[in-house]
Amino acid sequence: MNFFEYIIAPFIFIIKQIFLFSYDITGNYGISVILLSFAISVLLLPVFFLIEKTKKRNDTVKQKMKPLLDEIKRCYKGQERYYYIKTLNRQHNYSNSKALIPILSLLLQIPFFIAAYQFLDNYEPLSGINFGFINDLKKPDGLFGIINFLPIAMTLINLITAYFYTKNGDPSEKKQMLLVAVLFLILLFNLPAALVLYWTMNNVFSFFRLFITHPEVFKKPDLKTFINKIYLQLNPLRKKLRLFLAVITLIAIGTQISWAIQFNFDTIVMRLFLAIAGSFLLTIITAFAIVSYKINKEKILKIKIRPQLFFILLFSAIYFFFASWFFFTGTNDVLLLIAILFLLPSQLIGLINFVQIKKSVKKTSFIIAACILMLTLAYQIICLVILIEGTPVAYQIFNIEFIITGNTWLHFAEAGIIATILTIPYYWKNNAIQTYLPGKHYWLIVILSLAYIFGLIFFWNPLIVYSSYPENFYFPAIAILSQNFIPFIICIGISIFIFILFPKKVKYLFLIFILSLTLLAFLYCNIIPFDIGTLQVNFFSNEQNLVQSPFYFFIENIFILTVFIIVYHIIKRNFVKPVIWGLIILNFTIIAQSLFVSINTGHFYHTKNTQNENDSINNIKGKISFSKDNKNVVLFIIDGAQGWFMNDILNEKPELQNIFSGFTYYPNTLAMSTFTYASVPSIMCGFDYSVENMNKEQDKNISSKITNASELFLKKIKQKGYYFTSTSHCYSNIDYKKIDNYLPEWHPSWSYELELGKPSEMWYTRLWENALFSCAPLSLKPLIYNNKKWLVSKQTDINSNEFHKYNFQRVLPEICDNKSDETNFIYIHSLFTHPPWDVMNDNKNFIRFASPYANFRWFVKTFIQWIEWMKKNDVYDNTKIVLVSDHGVGWSLHERIEVKVPVNWEENTAIDPRNFLHLNALLLIKDFNSKVPLKKDWRLMSSADASSIVFDENDPTKSDSTSRTIKAYITKWVQDIDNTNVYDISDEFEVKDNIFDLKNWKKIK
Repeated sequence: MNFFEYIIAPFIFIIKQIFLFSYDITGNYGISVILLSFAISVLLLPVFFLIEKTKKRNDTVKQKMKPLLDEIKRCYKGQERYYYIKTLNRQHNYSNSKALIPILSLLLQIPFFIAAYQFLDNYEPLSGINFGFINDLKKPDGLFGIINFLPIAMTLINLITAYFYTKNGDPSEKKQMLLVAVLFLILLFNLPAALVLYWTMNNVFSFFRLFITHPEVFKKPDLKTFINKIYLQLNPLRKKLRLFLAVITLIAIGTQISWAIQFNFDTIVMRLFLAIAGSFLLTIITAFAIVSYKINKEKILKIKIRPQLFFILLFSAIYFFFASWFFFTGTNDVLLLIAILFLLPSQLIGLINFVQIKKSVKKTSFIIAACILMLTLAYQIICLVILIEGTPVAYQIFNIEFIITGNTWLHFAEAGIIATILTIPYYWKNNAIQTYLPGKHYWLIVILSLAYIFGLIFFWNPLIVYSSYPENFYFPAIAILSQNFIPFIICIGISIFIFILFPKKVKYLFLIFILSLTLLAFLYCNIIPFDIGTLQVNFFSNEQNLVQSPFYFFIENIFILTVFIIVYHIIKRNFVKPVIWGLIILNFTIIAQSLFVSINTGHFYHTKNTQNENDSINNIKGKISFSKDNKNVVLFIIDGAQGWFMNDILNEKPELQNIFSGFTYYPNTLAMSTFTYASVPSIMCGFDYSVENMNKEQDKNISSKITNASELFLKKIKQKGYYFTSTSHCYSNIDYKKIDNYLPEWHPSWSYELELGKPSEMWYTRLWENALFSCAPLSLKPLIYNNKKWLVSKQTDINSNEFHKYNFQRVLPEICDNKSDETNFIYIHSLFTHPPWDVMNDNKNFIRFASPYANFRWFVKTFIQWIEWMKKNDVYDNTKIVLVSDHGVGWSLHERIEVKVPVNWEENTAIDPRNFLHLNALLLIKDFNSKVPLKKDWRLMSSADASSIVFDENDPTKSDSTSRTIKAYITKWVQDIDNTNVYDISDEFEVKDNIFDLKNWKKIK
C-alpha cells in the first residue's frame, strides 16, 4: 500500500459503511447512492457553515478596504504599490491567502469524491443494475446516444448554484465556479453513472444549503411590478402577435387537411385540435422570447467578449469537429461532444454580436444574413428533434424530398459552425478589431512562407523520404523536382493571386494564417514528427497510431492555438526583419538538407539499379533456360507468404493436388525471423547464418553479413557446377557480374511479351501526399490518408514496384525455354505476396487493397501457369523446386487477421497470434522425378532448411527422425543496415515438433 492509499483508505471505509448501510435499509443501489451523497453532505455541513461564516467576515473586510485599495492601484506602481497594499492588508488583518477560503468547501469534498470513485468503480454488484433512466450504474447513462444526461444535469445545477451563490458577491468567484463546473463536466462525462449520480446529488444538496447560508439571494421580486413590466412590453406587439398566430394556425390547419386528403380523415378532429393548440403554444413561446429580449436588451447590448476568447472557442470547435469527423476508425463521439461544448458558447457570442451590430449595417444585408442564420438554427433544431424522436425527418419543397438522417450530432455541429462563421464579419465590426499589416515587407513574408510550405510538400520532404531508402524507387531523385515543379508553381501562383484579391483586413488574417502554417509545418516535420511507421506505397506500417485518445487531441489543439497566438503577437509588434531572416534560414536549411542527403545517395541523377544493369549488360539475357536432359534446381522465395494459406487453398480447391503433382507441402514450418533481411541469409546458407550466429560477428554491419551469405551461396552453386540464373538478392551488395544470367527487376522485352504499356509512377504523387500528411495535425491526417486511398490516386493506379513484382510472375512462362544443355540453378526472390496486397481480376484490371489471402490465391494461379509450362515443355520431372517464404504475413499491416490456424489460443503463454502467424512460413518441395499428387508432411521444418534441401546436404525431409527443436526470432526492423551491426531481437523462441501446439513454444528471451 503506497502513501496515497494510506491517506484515502479511511475515506473509502466511511463511504463503504454508509453505502452498505443505506442498501441494507432500502434494497436499492440507486437510492443508496443518493443517501450516500446526502450523508456525506450532512457530515460536512458544520464545516461548510464555518467556512461560509469566515468568508462573509472576510468579504466585509474586503469591502472596507476596496476604496483605499483602488486609490493605491491608481496612484502607485511597482514596489511602492506592493508595500502600500501589504501595509493596508496588515492594518485590516487581511491576507491574500484568505481569498482561497471559498475553495475550501470544494477541497473538503475531494477526498470523499476520490473515495467514492474508487469504491463505486470497483463495486461489482452495481454491474447491470438499472435505476430510472439509467440502464447500468457501472456505465455512463447514454440517455441521448453519445450525450449523457447526468453530467449535463449536474452542470446545470452547478451553474444555477453559482448564479445564486455569487448574486451579491465578487464576480471573480463566479468565474471560478463556472470553471469548476466545466472542469467537472469534462472529467465526469464518461464515468460510471453511479459516481455521476453521487456528485450530482451532492450539488443538489449544495444548492439547498444556500437557503440556510445565503437566504437573501432568494428574495422574491415585486410581482405587481414584474407583471406591469411584461404588459408594457407586450402591449405594442398585440397586433403583430395576432397576425403571427393567424398565419401559423392557417399553415398548421392547411398541412393537416393536406395530409388527410392524401391518407384519411379518421383522426382529423384530433389533428386540427393539436394544430391549433400547437400554434397557440408557439405564439406564447415567441412572445416570451421577444419580451425576454426587450427586458434584457440593454444587458445584451452591453455584453462584450474579448476577440481572443471568441476565436479560441470557434477554432477549438472547428478543430474537434474535424478531429471527430475524420477520425481514423469513424466518427468519434467524444471528440464530437467536445466540439459541441466549444461551439455552443462561440455560437451564442456570435449571435449576440450579430444583434448588437444591427443598427450599424445595411438593412438588406442584415435581413439576408438573419434569414441564413435562422435557417441554420432551424436545421439545428430539426437535428435535435431527430435525436429525441430517434427517427429521420423527411420533408418536401417543390416536390423535392429532403431526408435528414445519419449522425445528427455531426449535422448539428456542422450547421452551428457555419452559422458562427457567418457572424464573424459582424463580430469583427462590432468589436472594431484593428489590423496590423507590417509595412511593405509583408509581401516578402507571404512569398517566403509559401515557398517554404509548398517547397516542403512538393520538393524537400519527398527528397528526404526518397533518400531514406532510394533502392525502393525506380527513378532518380531529380525526377521529383521535374515532376512536381508545375504543381509547385501553380499552388504558389494561385495563393498569391488570392492574396492580392483580399481586402486589407483579410490580408492581415491571411498573413497570420500562412505564417502559422509555416511554423506548424516546420514543427510537425522536423521537431515533433508523428510516429506512423514506414510507408508501404499505400499504407503505413503503424497506421493504428492514428487512433489516439481525446487527451492527445486536446493537447494538440492547445499547441496549435499557442502557435497562432505567438504569430499574432509577432505580427502585431511588427517583428518584420527577424521573421524574414527566420524564413530565409528555414528555406535555406531545408533546401540544403534535402539536396545534400539526396545527392549523397548516388541516386540523384540516375538509379543504382539502372547503373548496375548497364554495368553487367553482358549477363542480362532476359531469359530463363531449363534443360530437358540435365537437372534443374529452382529456389523460389515468395516474400511474406503465409504458410497456412496453402492449406486453405487446397481445401478450397482439392483439384490442385494433381496440378501440384510431385510436391510435398509442409504446413508445420517455422520462419527464421519476422523480417526478410534476417531470414534470407539462412535460406541461402542454412543455420550457420541464423540470427543468433550472425549477431556473434559484432564487428561487421548487417549489410556485409547478408552480402557474405550471398557470396557463399553463389560459391556453393558454382562448386556444384550449376549454370546460375538469379534475380537480385535483397539487401545484398553482391557483384551481379558474377552471376551467369542476371534477371533484372524488369526487362524491356518482357513488356512486349505481355503486351503491357508503361506503368504510371505513383510515387511522384504519393511522396508529396506523404509530405502533406507529415505537415498536417492529427485531426486532418486521416482525411489525407483516406483509409489507404489518399487524395489523388485511383484504385487502379500502379507504380513501377507493383508493375514489376506482379508482372514478373505473369511473364515467367513467356521468358523460359528448354534449350539449355547445362545443369541449372534458378534463384528467384519474388515480392508478389509482400504488402501492399493487390490483385488483378479476370479482365486484367488492377484492384487495390485486396486481402493477403486473395493476393496469395492470385500468386498460386500464376505459379500454376509456370508449372504447366514446365510440364508442357518436358522439364518438370527433372526439376527440383523449393517454394519457401522468408516469413508469414505481417498482420499488423492489415485491418484484421483473416486466417484460422489449428491453435488453441487459450493455452497460449508464450506468443501472441500476430507474431505466431508472422513466423509461419510457406514450404513446398518437389523432388526430382516425383509425380504423385501433392501430399502433406507434418514434420517440423524451418525456412532455413531450404539450403540443405536444394544442395542435398543433410536434407531433413529425408531423415527418419521427425523430432526437432528449432529456434525462431522476433526481430525489429532496422532501415540503416549499413551502420547497424546486430539484429535487434525482441523475442527468441525454441519450438519443439509442432508449432500449432503452443505448449511446445518456449520463450528464451
